[in-house]
Amino acid sequence: ADLESTERSMSVRGGAEPQVEVSTVVRVRSLVHGEERVAERDMEVRPADRSICVPVEGTKSILRFSTVLPETATQASVYEESCPGLAHDLLAGRSAVVIVGGAPQSGKRYSLVGVHGDFARMGLISRLLSDLVELANLPGEVTAGGAGVPPAIVTLGCFQVVGVGKGRDLLAVPPTRLAMVDRDASEECAAGTVVTGLTHQRVAQLSEAMILLDRAIRASSATHGHLLFEIAVRRAATTGPREPLHLVAKTTLVEVGALPEEG
Repeated sequence: ADLESTERSMSVRGGAEPQVEVSTVVRVRSLVHGEERVAERDMEVRPADRSICVPVEGTKSILRFSTVLPETATQASVYEESCPGLAHDLLAGRSAVVIVGGAPQSGKRYSLVGVHGDFARMGLISRLLSDLVELANLPGEVTAGGAGVPPAIVTLGCFQVVGVGKGRDLLAVPPTRLAMVDRDASEECAAGTVVTGLTHQRVAQLSEAMILLDRAIRASSATHGHLLFEIAVRRAATTGPREPLHLVAKTTLVEVGALPEEG
């Protein structure tokens, strides 16, 4: 199917809510050691016209996307194309969701998390946290009245959905179960699943983020369950001491996984 039409249909406006923009970015995993190309089954990657050509039952189907990355795409270029300006948007109060999907062993977790301790192969989450921390540590803006804008506080939470209505808080010590409640749509909110009691840890520098991500991955299941990383930006209303922090914006980065069958 042509995903450009899908994107247009998903760009909606409801009530006073801002327009939701959806873009699709495709990364085709390069062959690894021991794999060989099979011409009749192999897809053709066409970054120039933002499409890929996939053989389907003897014919070729052309799929179009917002962006198609070349097979040589680096982790840095994946971040730049998938999350352009996201750190600035979060600090400005605009929330977002990044969903990473694909077949098993297609490189979802590598794109999202990267390789622990290898800065050249950091994933989307580490790069976003690095940009957020750097921007949050810059001198605050000054308003017309001469008052400084309070600095932003960046926090990270992580949980894994391990079944219908079941989740695990991966940054709690030890990892604990989470309450997940389905919510019906109302005038104040949309329908969805609410997760309460998620542990959030403050991230003040990249090394702290790398440690937290490594802890979450070690506590997660590698084979079952959606993995969700929630990054929140909070700021006090004024620069006064002991001012409560208010949520500015948040982004959830999701690795779509298989859920165990129940019932």
